[in-house]
Formats: sequence, structure tokens, C-alpha cells
Amino acid sequence: MAPSPTSSTAAATALDHLAASALAALEGDDPDPAMDEPAGAERHGRPRAPGTPRVLLVDSAVDGRTAIAAALVKGGSEVVAALRTGITAAYAARTLGATVVVADLNLRPAGALSGLALAATFLKDCPGVPVLLVATPEHAHLAGRAIVAGARRVLPKSDLGGLVAAAGNEALRQLVPRDRLLRSLQITFVAPAARGTWRIEARVLRVGKAVTLAHCEVHDKDQVAATIVGVYGMARPSAVRARPQRVSAARKIDELRDVRYQPGVSPTFAQHFDIRWAEGLRPFTASPQTPTKAYIRHRDPSPLTESHVVALVDCIPTPALSMFTAPAQASSLVWTLELFEHRFDFPPDAWWRIDSDLDAASDGYVSQTSVMNDPTGTPIALSRQLFAVFG
Repeated sequence: MAPSPTSSTAAATALDHLAASALAALEGDDPDPAMDEPAGAERHGRPRAPGTPRVLLVDSAVDGRTAIAAALVKGGSEVVAALRTGITAAYAARTLGATVVVADLNLRPAGALSGLALAATFLKDCPGVPVLLVATPEHAHLAGRAIVAGARRVLPKSDLGGLVAAAGNEALRQLVPRDRLLRSLQITFVAPAARGTWRIEARVLRVGKAVTLAHCEVHDKDQVAATIVGVYGMARPSAVRARPQRVSAARKIDELRDVRYQPGVSPTFAQHFDIRWAEGLRPFTASPQTPTKAYIRHRDPSPLTESHVVALVDCIPTPALSMFTAPAQASSLVWTLELFEHRFDFPPDAWWRIDSDLDAASDGYVSQTSVMNDPTGTPIALSRQLFAVFG
């Protein structure tokens, strides 16, 4: 029996908070044996309390199905089946009593329904079962078509920009001695980089008396995901010295609460950071103003390194997202990070602060500048990024 519109609405609302925990790629329970289910289906989880979202998962990748199903179960949902294609999805939803469908927008097997076709099928045959499609940034441009086709929402898989840069810097550091301090990283994000599939190729471009330039490419399988140029330089005597003005935040860290990680809304990698908003409005609040100040730190208690700080600089979303009224996708295209202080021996639980604002925005592209402040309030780095925004 098809679920009622009321139960479908409740399921979709619950999935706003749970479904895209799938994107966290968490480890979970092994699948339970399949029983009386469509061919190609996998079953996850155990019977849940009434009102629990009953999720039908459709993903062409085995590792994707396993990770997403485990994360959904951990988040409190019941995954009634996990299918490789969408061909039998409508039949499975009716047979198993699914109240919501989570599917990959870019379903790949030949002859199978695409995510768009799957959404259209459910709108026609199972209108009471909402479809939530998961999209990588390279397919974010299809979000509007997906909604028109019948998808209830499109959940973005986030690029791990700061983590890609940090990994690239660590690879370059295997070739560049530590007495040459990191002065600049110039990163071009070419394509999404999935977790656990990277290959990094690094080489030194030039070694001078004081400066070393090194380059690396981050590969995801056969695709170049990012190119990085690192500039490492020894200190030299100079009469020129300037720093950004030290600016205090309007509110103290103890007066603020941690930003709650929201699956389906927050970028996936944000679960690894503590964030407290000091100034400016949060994403998707229709704010007419964009300057933000946020306190940030790693949740990992390990001692901080240069690469830890590189990742930390990119852990909050672009202020442009605060101008949207609903969740929308933003993808970093080019990022330049310049460090002019190199003290990293702060306690792991110390709070850093990132101050960001937009410089310009037009035609779906946003330019922004950020200043990174260490736990003493001293500016230590400048960050400039070009984003594509979808909405």
C-alpha cells in the first residue's frame, strides 16, 4: 500500500536532517541478508519505530550503497533496500512500503534509469513517495531539471577543498625541506575528489637560493581533481613589513554555541570541525549582507601542523550562501592561500578565527577574500577564492 501524503511529508522532513548523512561516508553495520526482495537489492537495518523514514536507496556504486546505507541507519532511518539501478525502484517502493527514495543523480549502468528519469517515474507512479537526489558539484547544474522532473530535493556532495589542498601540501613537503616556509598555495579545482581514491603526483619545479616552487596533481582514478603550486621560501632581510589590521569580533567565543552539523545542509567535511558563528548570518538565511566572522578549530585532538591550518582555512562555506533562502550548491574553482606567520604550536583545542567577505559576484561566480587569525587574534594568512554558485 502506498504511503499517505502525510507520512511522505513527515519522511521528507525527517530526511532533511538525516538523509544526506549518507554523504559522510561513515562506516556502519554489515547488510542483513536479503529476503523476498527484488533482484539486486540489499537490506540494511532492523524494523524501526512508527514514523521512522523507510528509505529505498538507489546507487550504481557498491561502495556508495554500503556507505550511504550505513550512515542512514546510524542517523535513525531504516533502509528497506539498496538497489543498483532504478528499473525496479517503483515496484520495490510499493512492495516494501518505502516512504522516501534517496538516489544518485548520475546513475550509470547502461539501460538503467537516470536520476532525472527516476524522479519523473516516481512523480507519475508513486506521487506520495518523495525522491531526494544526491549530486556531485559537476552535476549541480542539473538540480533545476531534477526538481522539475519530480525530485523533492537535490542534496549536494561537497568538494573537500581544504582537505585536498592540505593533502597536496603534505605531498609537496616530502620534496621541500621544512626550513623553507610555506608562503603560498595556488589551487585549481578541476573535478570532484571522492574520499579514499586519490593519487598524488608531486615534483619540484625550481630551487633557488631562498625559494622553492613545487607542483602536484591530485588524481581521482583517471581524472585530475586538482592542480596545486606551492611556493616555499626562507626568511630574508627586508625593509618592507606590513600586516592586515588586527580586528576583534563583536562577540566572545564563550558567548557562542557550536554550529550543529546538519546532514543534507552542511558540507560533509564540516563534521570534522567545531564552528561558532561570531558575526554575520548563517547560510540560507536570505541575508542582504555577507561579511562573516567565525571561530573554528579541528575536532581531531592531534597536534597542529602547517597542513592542519591549511585545511582549517577552508572549513566554512562562502558567505554568498547566506544570501540564499534555501540550500544551494557552491563549488570552489580557484583558491590562493598566502601565509605570512608560521606559528602552529597552539593547543589543539584553541580557537582560530576566519573573517570573510565577498569582493564581487555576477553571472553565477563569486570572488571572496578571507583573513585567518590565530588563537591570539593575530592575522596569519590571506585567502582568495573564486566560486561558482548554482542558484
